[in-house]
Amino acid sequence: MTQSNQPLALSVATFAAELSSQEKQDVSDLLLQADIFASITWNRQVYWKSWADYHRNRMLKHGCKEHGVIATEPQFLTRQAELEKPIRLRIVGGGGSPRMPQMAIEALNAAGFLKFAREFLRSGSEISQLGSFQVVPCIRDTTGEVQVFVCGLHVAGKVDDRNRELVLRFNGGSYTFSTERFSQHRAQVRKDLERYAMQRIRHLEL
Repeated sequence: MTQSNQPLALSVATFAAELSSQEKQDVSDLLLQADIFASITWNRQVYWKSWADYHRNRMLKHGCKEHGVIATEPQFLTRQAELEKPIRLRIVGGGGSPRMPQMAIEALNAAGFLKFAREFLRSGSEISQLGSFQVVPCIRDTTGEVQVFVCGLHVAGKVDDRNRELVLRFNGGSYTFSTERFSQHRAQVRKDLERYAMQRIRHLEL
């Protein structure tokens, strides 16, 4: 992959097979609406924390219950060998399935973060922002509740006298999602998504 001056923004949600089609659709709609709401107000590449705070606001407002928050310190990488060390997310507040953080890291790597980081540390050009990743594994826990783990990763890189450095900043948290709680917001969320789609179509037509 050739490094580009255009920042990368990638969001991926994964669903366990036992989730119903309604649950998958509802979570997908909520994540998309949260992404759009945050992105209209904040450029995620420049104001990453503010973007993430707005995204979290939508999750909580539309029926999710938060149980834990990612509190991992920023990580600074200068060598490819450092990427071989497993990333361990620190969760404050507990709650949620203990499997979810590792599932999120595996999803990040599958989404291309590891390859992206390796290539930057090997031959990246002088750029200040590389991009952001968001992965959201969703499962049903042993109590029957739907667990949603939002893991955001902002990646910034710089080159100075042939020395390359990556800075990784994580945020997000674990939520319990219920279609019953979401049902009172479903119509409005879909209306918001349809309105945004129509605005995009008009912009393209112009």
